[in-house]
Amino acid sequence: MYECSNMATQCDECLQQRVEYSCGFCHQESSSKRSCMLEKHCRRPKSRWIYTGQPCPNPQIVSVSPMNATFTSATNLTIKGLNLGRMKGDITVAFVSEDGYQRFPCYIASYTNSRQLECSFSDLERSLDRSLEPPLRGNILVNVSQSQEYQATLPNFLFMEPQLDYLFPKMGPYQGGTLVTLRGSKLMIGNRREVSFGSFPCRVIK
Repeated sequence: MYECSNMATQCDECLQQRVEYSCGFCHQESSSKRSCMLEKHCRRPKSRWIYTGQPCPNPQIVSVSPMNATFTSATNLTIKGLNLGRMKGDITVAFVSEDGYQRFPCYIASYTNSRQLECSFSDLERSLDRSLEPPLRGNILVNVSQSQEYQATLPNFLFMEPQLDYLFPKMGPYQGGTLVTLRGSKLMIGNRREVSFGSFPCRVIK
């Protein structure tokens, strides 16, 4: 004997149950009483029955990593949450500045499931207002769209630019092998660090 409410607590996991169980999510806008159940147990019109193939309301962002990026490089974000659509096509992600004037799309790179996805900021320099200077603070905005639209936000995402203050030594043999020390501020922005001297890459040791 099975009971829908024992198999799932969130809408997204409820709709992922086997079809033969006939589970759906009973959603009440004005109440916290929301649960996975059979349709006959969902009291209408105060409640709305959500079943397989429909988008879940109340998407939530639990975490975004990293929480910063630069304007000049493509940064990949890993977003974890709840009720984040059913497929890649359900989702759009963007950064929106606190004043609402700046909006940068974060293009979906991969969609794992309704709990995790990855997106990438790219080509920001082409769309930037040249008078805009970092730091720029704002929100990560996830839209879940189908027949209806739902939205989730996470504040305090920051666009910054690294600053290099110290480099030693300033020269070395052409053949390579020189250990170079760099110091500065905001050098740990994003999720990937690359260093190069002209066209020559310099491997980051620590």
